[in-house]
Amino acid sequence: MPRTNLSPTLLLLLAVAAAAGGTVAGAATATSRQPPPVPARRSPARPGSVKAAPKDDPPAFLSPLWGNAGELFNPAGRITDWSRAGYAGGSADIPEYQQLPQFNVRRFGALANGSDDGPAFQRAIDAAARAAGPGNGQAVYIPPGNYTLRSSVTIGASYVVLRGAGVGSTTLYMPLGLKAIYGDATAWAFGGGFVGISGNNPASRKLQPLARVVQIANRGGTRLYVGSTAPFKVGGWYKLAMRQTPSPPPSPPPPPPLRPPPRPPSVRPPPLRPPPRTPSVRRQAGRRLLASTSPLAAYLSSLFRGNPALQAAASAAAEDWGIVPPGTLPRPPNGGGISGAAGGMPLPPLLLAAAKYAVSAAYSEWVAEQEAVRGTTLAPPNGGSGPISAAMASGDSLDAYLYGRNAVDSGTPSEMFPNDDRLRMPFKVTAVGAGWIDIDRPLPIDLRLRWNPAIYAYAPTVQYSGIEDLTFQFRWDTYPDHLDDKGYNAIAVYDSANAWVRNIHIIDCASGVFVGGTEFVTVQNISFEVTKPRGTGDMAARGVDGHHALMMTHGAYNLLTGFSLPNTRYYHDVSVDALAHLTVVRDGSGQDINIDCHRAATHNNLFTNVDCGRCARPWQSGGDKGRGAQSGEVARLGSRAAAPPPPPANPFYSTLWGKAGEKWDPSARLTDWSAAGYMGGTADIPYYPVAFNVLDYGATGNGTDDGPAFQRAINAAAKAAGPGNGKAVYVPEGNYTLLSSVSISSSYVVLRGAGVGRTTLYMPLGLQAIYGDATGWAFGGGFVGISGKNPDSRLMTALAKVASPATRGSTRLYVSTTAPFTVGSWYKLAIRQTLPPPPPPPLPPRPPPPRPPPPSPPLPPRPPSPRPPPPRPPPPSPPPAPRPPSPPPSSSPSLSPPPAHMPPPPPVRRRRLFAAAGGRRLLAAAAPTAAGHVGTLFQGNPALQAAANAAAMNDWGIAPPGSLATGGVSAAGGGKPLNPLLLAAAKYAVAAAYSEWLDDTISGAPSGVASAAAVDGSVGIASAGDYAIDAYLYGDNLVDSGTPSNMFPNNDRLRMPFKVTAVGDGWIDIDRPLPIDLRLRWNPAIYAYAPTVQHSGIEDLTFQFRWDTYPEHLDAKGYNAIAIYDSANTWTRNIHIIDCASGVFVGGTEFVTVQNISFWVTKPRGTGDMATRGVDGHHALMMSNGAYNLLSGFSLPQTRYYHDVSVDSLLHLSVVRAGAAIDMNLDCHRAATHNNLFTNLDCGKCLRPWQSGGDSGRGAHSAANSTWWGIWSSLPATKPWVLPTCDFGAYLNWVGRFASSVTTSTCGASLWTVENSGTSAQLVPNDLFVAQRDSKALRRP
Repeated sequence: MPRTNLSPTLLLLLAVAAAAGGTVAGAATATSRQPPPVPARRSPARPGSVKAAPKDDPPAFLSPLWGNAGELFNPAGRITDWSRAGYAGGSADIPEYQQLPQFNVRRFGALANGSDDGPAFQRAIDAAARAAGPGNGQAVYIPPGNYTLRSSVTIGASYVVLRGAGVGSTTLYMPLGLKAIYGDATAWAFGGGFVGISGNNPASRKLQPLARVVQIANRGGTRLYVGSTAPFKVGGWYKLAMRQTPSPPPSPPPPPPLRPPPRPPSVRPPPLRPPPRTPSVRRQAGRRLLASTSPLAAYLSSLFRGNPALQAAASAAAEDWGIVPPGTLPRPPNGGGISGAAGGMPLPPLLLAAAKYAVSAAYSEWVAEQEAVRGTTLAPPNGGSGPISAAMASGDSLDAYLYGRNAVDSGTPSEMFPNDDRLRMPFKVTAVGAGWIDIDRPLPIDLRLRWNPAIYAYAPTVQYSGIEDLTFQFRWDTYPDHLDDKGYNAIAVYDSANAWVRNIHIIDCASGVFVGGTEFVTVQNISFEVTKPRGTGDMAARGVDGHHALMMTHGAYNLLTGFSLPNTRYYHDVSVDALAHLTVVRDGSGQDINIDCHRAATHNNLFTNVDCGRCARPWQSGGDKGRGAQSGEVARLGSRAAAPPPPPANPFYSTLWGKAGEKWDPSARLTDWSAAGYMGGTADIPYYPVAFNVLDYGATGNGTDDGPAFQRAINAAAKAAGPGNGKAVYVPEGNYTLLSSVSISSSYVVLRGAGVGRTTLYMPLGLQAIYGDATGWAFGGGFVGISGKNPDSRLMTALAKVASPATRGSTRLYVSTTAPFTVGSWYKLAIRQTLPPPPPPPLPPRPPPPRPPPPSPPLPPRPPSPRPPPPRPPPPSPPPAPRPPSPPPSSSPSLSPPPAHMPPPPPVRRRRLFAAAGGRRLLAAAAPTAAGHVGTLFQGNPALQAAANAAAMNDWGIAPPGSLATGGVSAAGGGKPLNPLLLAAAKYAVAAAYSEWLDDTISGAPSGVASAAAVDGSVGIASAGDYAIDAYLYGDNLVDSGTPSNMFPNNDRLRMPFKVTAVGDGWIDIDRPLPIDLRLRWNPAIYAYAPTVQHSGIEDLTFQFRWDTYPEHLDAKGYNAIAIYDSANTWTRNIHIIDCASGVFVGGTEFVTVQNISFWVTKPRGTGDMATRGVDGHHALMMSNGAYNLLSGFSLPQTRYYHDVSVDSLLHLSVVRAGAAIDMNLDCHRAATHNNLFTNLDCGKCLRPWQSGGDSGRGAHSAANSTWWGIWSSLPATKPWVLPTCDFGAYLNWVGRFASSVTTSTCGASLWTVENSGTSAQLVPNDLFVAQRDSKALRRP
């Protein structure tokens, strides 16, 4: 899937790649495979190479290590060159090998019937290996189905890939762990897997050097002076390596030539380093290997106690690593042969390699465990004195250098794998001279002759092989202790190069992916899930489900990219262990990511663009303290606040924004959306401490209704909460049943689960079955929600009227009085629908008719903004003062009414303008069918119906006052008490239901009838009067502006909260630019702003509904998850929703954030016409009647809704961003939704982006100044998308990659701005919301 929204922290990796002339391995996905059920939180980055931007590009923050576009980058300085990490060093994409039918596992005996399919897989792999070769890669295909593995499978050859049909389509099921199959073995906690790649890629200790380095070289250098140039050829691959140096330096090498060539520019003088630190205990033990001790020997001799062959391999490896001297550990009676069968199964090469790498990890864990048991650090097992934590390498050793010349603990030499390479850097020779070679990459460390640097042949036996497109599912089992060794391990890649693992979903594993002894390996798009928590005992207390999710060790230039742990935590989520270097961990996310630097000189690694979730334990790392500090030098941890990303190789800059916002003018076409979401971006969503537990209030999780217990806990928290004292109501891990709705109706309260997949709320019935039959459940309500009071202006008294016109982009308002305003306080600017002035009063019976008033002067042209505002009008006094003059008209586009000399819009476009009388009367009497529809929305619940009737008359203007029956709205109905959430749902359901009723009526009308009869009796496509704000919002009637009586006449067209920044003589300054013009005839006024519920939220939960059918569009069973009504600065985040009819409703709110919401269906729900449409529910995500709301980070990977994302009924100033779907529908549901932003969205197939609902009497789909920016189609990724028809709206902006038929003149008559980047360029920035936030130094979403 294409990646979007490059985090600034990708600057290092991507821009260094560009400087090296390569691509970023793993940044692009060559296929369009489905993502896993629980998707990643973050929106990944769009692929592409980069080039330097002009140096005058103004960034928000520049790192002195990098600069604006890499101009300060110096590989000899603090930033390493990581651009070559991953497959082929970034010089080529991961290949797509041909998929021939003869290598289908079914042909080799795989049955997918529960018997062991492992042998069939292995036969297919072996057959493919015989046919494969350079330029002839072969794919072993596993068709869709569930296959059982009771044996391990190994790819032991090059150019072979094991490929499934995709995540969720091909599942490998392991009912047993490796321990049960291959014998009892502690080492299964540290390595091995059911599927893997294994070759031979020996460390330097097993190779003969081709040449020694004979002259020192410095970090960043690219020229090596060597003892002989005979072995080297330009273009050949070799390996530079160094091991630990415990002994005195060897005799000096032969001197260099008498007149050596001058030092190349890339070689700098030796860096200034602090003087060597004298350790508290100087380890002479560094010159002797570890003598055996009985506890350690016993431990190492029992790693594979159930399998003699594997134990023989482990014992040999322990001596090979230098953990014990040669000959220390016993061998099996058969002489230690490692090829025989044991544990009842033949041993594949993968497990023999696992035995080797398990030893190093097991030894470290053993020492750490022993220290924990004794409560102190152990003395070195080689007999040295002093605690391990005080140990230091010799001051002139390589290990001391790697730890900053002993600036921190550099480890006990005997515990630092003395035989293994500290540097294993493959390189290509670019030139050969007299006694020197030039290499294709800068040195990551200095080379000192006493460290014996040498160059070796580089020829891994297995390359260009991979594993992809699979789900691994293990039988659920417990995880009782840290080193649990059942062996539920998925994948291992050992001793190979240029290999890969990608597009893998892993369920209920103990460990996920092990990588050891490799270079240029890419591990990409790996996700984890647990069906229920696995930890017990101490592991449950820690909240972890397994040991290592992802681990890389003993290698270089490996890349881990695009990983996700959304509902699980591992003891070590991501581990870099034992001498791993030049490796990159990027573009990952998790609930609470742990980045484990497992000691033993892991150096020159990069961690960038990683969302650590709660970040409660990022640095909880393992590894024996005798292996030095957690990390060697020059490891870099990327920050979310780093410099902006550099431009791609072929950037496309919009004329509306420019490179860094220099062309942005809020008075022109692009609105200021930076304040959307919680606190307008000025603060992060808070994380309240847990103070109340639902179990303490009667929740049982045993299938009875836990809703009342939840409500009691919430009510208790509400009594204790307040400003600066937020309270979290905690729902522990488990499955809870809700048979009643739960409402948060106070501020500073959050309902929090233990995490997605850990805390599940199960709803066996819908709202209809619980609260009564009600069509309204198709349009609102939820089982959990937030509800307060945040009234529209019609229910409030204005503090002041706006007394002078103002223009879009202005920040100064002239007001009738400044008395109510104080600097720093919040208020609300609001405008409702404007009807024509009432007719003149009847004439008196006798006197002659009065003299007609003089005609009103025409409205002056729109003044520019933020140029000097209009002068304050003089105070009212008879006779009225003349209108103040206006500045010259602005040259920027405007939605102001046309000048007097311009004709009105042509009748052919408007179709029909309301006459004054028609626009003046609302619902004289509700149309019988409409009244009948609204009057039966909640036919099964009289109390809810009363609330709906009241809303239809008083809130929405759908029916005249008194036309519908009302009663008390607090009575219980349907057998359950009604909470505030459901009463609010009745209010908002009315508006949506009325629109849908009109829409359905139109669709059933005879041919030629364009609109149902409006409630005022008018028929046809209507337009608002020229005087009206609705006409203005639709481009002065350039497109249909709606039947006034269908446009919710009582409701606010603008409801803009703002803070006063200054108060003057008749004016106030506000903290944000106006999104529309203000005309006095629209009666703009300012009101108090005090929502009753703020700073409350819902987070970290799974909602699962009983599966049921979705037979029709307005199905009203009420399987609805969450609703947030009439509140501000509230949120719902980290939610996974399964089998719902509707997901999240948001209405009547400001500054609400809906973040990280994912959807899943266990099987298709649609029947009949809904099955034909391929949809599973009504509204996945819906926002209406509000402003400054933010929907961010949503995912619908395998389901479609009738409306995936809906913006409805007067929503404005809101943002939809960073979402992905299999076939996204962006529903603009009419009724003057204006000034909204859709950005950084992957619409998948993009077959139906503009299929929108809403009655055509409610105007065009979108009102003015909405913008679609950086939207793309990933299925296929190269598909340009087309725009809707020109009647979709007026004054709209479209910026991105479109079909070639889309040009700047597209829909010019509707005053669209269209900027087509084409298929070869990349839009910068791709996420306009993030760019606007960055430009104002606000928090990133």
